[in-house]
Formats: sequence, structure tokens, C-alpha cells
Amino acid sequence: MSRVLSLPVRQRSAVSCSVSFAAMSSIAFSHSPTKEMSENLYQSAIFHLNSLQSNVEKLRKLREKRHLQQQANVPETIALLEQCGIEPVTLDRLNVIHVSGTKGKGSTCAFVESILRKVGFRTGLYTSPHLVHARERIRINGKPISEISFAKYFFTMYNKLKKHELEDAMPSYFKFLTVVAFHIFLEEAVDVAIVEVGVGGEYDSTNVIQHPVVCGVTTLDLDHTAMLGNTLPEIAWHKAGIMKNGAPLIVTPPSEDALSVMKSRALERGVELRIAPSHKSYSYAKQNISPGIAGEHQKSNMSLALQLSRVWLKRMGWEMSTFPDAKENSWQVGEAFDVPAAIVEAIESCNWRGRCQTVAKDRVTYYLDGAHTPKSLEVCSNWYSEVLETVPTRKRVLIFHCTAERDPSTLLPFLTKHKFDYALFCPTVLTTLPDMKSDVDKS
Repeated sequence: MSRVLSLPVRQRSAVSCSVSFAAMSSIAFSHSPTKEMSENLYQSAIFHLNSLQSNVEKLRKLREKRHLQQQANVPETIALLEQCGIEPVTLDRLNVIHVSGTKGKGSTCAFVESILRKVGFRTGLYTSPHLVHARERIRINGKPISEISFAKYFFTMYNKLKKHELEDAMPSYFKFLTVVAFHIFLEEAVDVAIVEVGVGGEYDSTNVIQHPVVCGVTTLDLDHTAMLGNTLPEIAWHKAGIMKNGAPLIVTPPSEDALSVMKSRALERGVELRIAPSHKSYSYAKQNISPGIAGEHQKSNMSLALQLSRVWLKRMGWEMSTFPDAKENSWQVGEAFDVPAAIVEAIESCNWRGRCQTVAKDRVTYYLDGAHTPKSLEVCSNWYSEVLETVPTRKRVLIFHCTAERDPSTLLPFLTKHKFDYALFCPTVLTTLPDMKSDVDKS
């Protein structure tokens, strides 16, 4: 039996806490904790992290003032960093690659991380949302940070902000994790931090980065329209807001009207804007390259990742160590190039769960994707069509979930051609689970 699952974009569960915040404040991390203590510390961190999520009434009020709140995100995040002893200019040490976009920004970041790690750099990767565990959002050298390290860094920041709670309320879930991620990357002394924008770009909490090495914008689509606008040009304005003077901006080919907006913003800020070439225009060290993240649409993300990676290597002075012919062939941003074997291996070994993912379990094969816009459902459907051509005919079951702010009537038509035998629709009702080990809450 085969099933297509549309993964829920948001889900919450209750997490019990067996270690109080007061007790946590007095625990020293200098010694090696037992396995049980490590689990308790981590669960306590998750409990306190989940407490930063907004309740229904607060969310309603935030939506009413969303435009004012958006504009406050960056200055508020700067204030949080400073309360934690981190000056924004300190983030320059992370040699950041900053990526916005509607579709494919997580996959693009994953490709970039895999490439730079493969050629010898210590990487930090910050993405959202997570699939199962909150610590998936913060990775060092491709691996989610360990439970005990997450707890240690979490409470270092949490305790510092608690001291200021009388003057300022504790930050939101995403804003706080952004501060924690930057702290972790500084403490772990990464060579490069690949940072995915949360929502939009101009007013996103990650946009405290003042001097990125290079920025990228992936495919644009209509999403988060209440905050970003109902047209692609409006959305493009927000996404392009991450660009900074002195750092090139490379974009996946957008619509003409969206590109016009981004060019205008680039001109205002004195930024070099280039369009990533087709993946077909590169010359690969191996024929029939197969990206580790499935789907034909991933090849445009791969091209953007190749551009971002080479720009980073060039600007950091490491281009010739990866591209031996760089001296003879002066490469320009936006041009295709010869992709060496090491980078091909990085692309093919890249793994990003929940994106066109196939999981075989017993007699059932699951085809998983978190698509939640019309464009992403279209490419998900195309990927599923490609898969069906290679497998025997079996019973097909659709499991579909759509959060309340999205219109399923704009999404489901892309799946009707597959003639499912059964369809299961998940209600948008949240159920709390008293599971001590669960930390699937997302924000």
C-alpha cells in the first residue's frame, strides 16, 4: 500500500516538566551529567521553550497589530542579543549566508551546508520549523545539537533574559530560539552560519545580521499573505529585505514583476543582484547527478546553493582550494561553472527530511511532503507522479492536513489526478499529549 502524507505545518503537544526552573538555575553544567539528568534537563528546556508560545487570545491581539509588531521584530531581537551580552556586530564572526524565499529555502540551506562541510568547514545551520525535535533547528556540522548541549545553551540565555523580565516580557518562541542559535554558533566557533529566514525577511528576527557574506532568495509564492501581502511583488519586497550593502544577492528566477521590485531594492541599497542559472548549464564531475533531496524542483534550489557556496568561498579567500582552475578562469557571480567531484558528492549525500521523502515500513510505503502552497502542492504532485512510474500499482491512500489559515480548495486539486482509493483528512483540532519525551511543538 502506498500513502501520500501532507505533513502538518503546525502541531502542539504538552510537555511535562520534572525539573523546575528554580532547580535548573542552580545546576552546574561543568560536570558530566547522567543520562537521566540529561533527559530531565532537556525536557525542562523544552517545557520552558514551549511556554514562550502565544496563546489564542495573544495571537488574536498580535494579528490585529501585526504590522506594528512586524516592524518591532528586528529592534527587539537586537535588544535581546544585547541583554545576553552579544553585540550585533559580533555576528559578523559567523560569516553568515542568509536565505529567504517562500519555497525551498530550507532545502537550499541544507545543500549549502552539505557543500561547505564537505570541503572542510565547520558549519552552523539554523532552520525552521522543526519536524520532530526542537533541536533539529540548530545543527553543527550537519547534526542537530545534542540534548544536553541544547539544555546548557538554552538556560544560559533563558536565565539572562529572566533577569530583565520585569522591564521586558520574555520573547516569543522563534525570537528566543534565534538568539539561542546565534549564541550557540558563536560558542561552537563555526566557520560559517547558514541562516534561514523565518517569515518574510525585512522584519524577520534573523535580519539582525548586519554584514552577511552573501544572501539568497528562493522561489516566491503566495504564503503568509496576511503579513506579507497578496501579490508576488509585495512578497518580493519583504524577501529582498535581507540584502545588505557589500553582500551579493542571488535569486532563483522570479516573475518579472517580482524581479523588478528586487532590482529596485538592490539599487537603493547598492547591492549586486544576480539570477542563479539553470542547473542544466553547469558541468558536473559526474553524469546523471542525483540530488539527495528528491524532486525535479530541487534542482533550482541546488543551483542557488552552488552559487551561494562558491560566492562564500570566493569572498572568504578559499575559492582556489575547491576550484583549482579559478585562477585561469575568472568566475563571475551568476555564471555556471564546472562542479568538482567533492561538491557533487555533497549534493548527492544531502538529506532533508519531510521534503519529497519516501519511507518504507513493513508493507506500507509513505510518501511525505510538507507542501502548503499551491505551487508546492503542484511540485509535490509532480514528484509523486514520477515515483508512481517506478513502482507497482498498489492501493493509494491520501492523508491530508491543512492548518486553519490556509484554503484546502486551492491545494487539493493538484492531487486529484492520482485517483486515490481512500482519503483521510486530519481535523485542525489540537490534542495535548502527556508524553514526557515529546517536543514536537512548533512555532
